[in-house]
Amino acid sequence: MLGSGSSSLDDAQEVLAQLEACQDKLDAALAQAEFKVAINLNETRNSILTLAMANEVKASCDMDIKRLAALQIRSEGSISLLKARMKNLGVNTGRYKRALVGYQRGV
Repeated sequence: MLGSGSSSLDDAQEVLAQLEACQDKLDAALAQAEFKVAINLNETRNSILTLAMANEVKASCDMDIKRLAALQIRSEGSISLLKARMKNLGVNTGRYKRALVGYQRGV
């Protein structure tokens, strides 16, 4: 499970592996329009990043930086896709974060 043992996220390779796995699952959830799953995965991704920053994890080589840059591009693509899907549902995409929370809570 993603995030299991995440208290030991002190290695850049482990952080990147978890972020890549999370992004893969997020992409799959968005492809299936599973918005609640996507929201939860986004929270998981944010938790991984927060813990990595708290542990002061640093890139160990240029490849780590390239992997992180690729993940950022994929993440931005996911956000754009989510905004587009929500706009198609009639949601004001300028307020997509609030709409996501409302959707998750069933409001």
